Amino acid sequence: GQPLPKRYNSMSAMATRYKDQRLTICANLSATYIYEKKKNADENNIYRKLSPSISISYAPFEQYNWRIRASYQQGYRVPSFNELYYTSTKKQLNPELSKQINIGSTWIKEFISSPINYINLSVDLFNNRINDKIIIMPRPFIPLTTNLGEVDIKGAELKLTTNLNLTQNVGLNIIGGYSYMSALDKTDKSKDNYDNQLPYIPKHMGNVLINIENPIVKFSYSINIYSRRYTSVENQEWKDRRLDGYSEHSVSLYKDISLNNNILYIQAGLTNIWNTTYEIIKSYPMPRRSYQVTVGYKF
Repeated sequence: GQPLPKRYNSMSAMATRYKDQRLTICANLSATYIYEKKKNADENNIYRKLSPSISISYAPFEQYNWRIRASYQQGYRVPSFNELYYTSTKKQLNPELSKQINIGSTWIKEFISSPINYINLSVDLFNNRINDKIIIMPRPFIPLTTNLGEVDIKGAELKLTTNLNLTQNVGLNIIGGYSYMSALDKTDKSKDNYDNQLPYIPKHMGNVLINIENPIVKFSYSINIYSRRYTSVENQEWKDRRLDGYSEHSVSLYKDISLNNNILYIQAGLTNIWNTTYEIIKSYPMPRRSYQVTVGYKF
């Protein structure tokens, strides 16, 4: 019969912070206790873990809005009900244990008497070591959920935000991002999948969002780009074992009209402008070009 699981969670934390004009230090210790009951089960599951974290942010120069930061965190993730009971599993799933290190920097520059209002640039480098990484492998009918013994994730993220005045009444906002992620299986050197990229995780991802605001209508254009992904731990180059990279473009228009202190708004969108054929999960194609129109009234 169905396990009909129930969970009782207790999560608590102690935190402290030191802050002055240029230095901020935060430390945290969180405690997780989860008791899980299952119908007609001989044993119930108990999960408990203490997870520390610390972060430091420092501004080297008072006259510049530039900060460098670093953090260390231990993570703990218990398998979800969906992963435990509603997919196929090779064995009992263990919780994920992770150690995460991040080093980054943020720079903000504001401009006076310039069409550019500000520039916000951030860069981060990270390394995560995960034991018992939980992954779901899509399959016909029932997906397979399993633990990978050890996973090493290294990567970098870059984000740029800027705002410009094109004219007195027209503003342009641009948000762009790029990330690189190497997520490698480090479980068993004797196996062919050792040092391979995890399934369905692209190494390269990018996005751009452009917003144009003016008194007539608000215009948005977005681009999301993903590199190719493998569908198995073996990273085979066969056509049926990988998914090609793709980009998706979308556009939307938004207009609101004030009516007796209320607002009538109309939004129209076009998703996947170029009618691109792509799959996020193997054998499950995503929708082609689609249109949306929304009309609403705010009281």
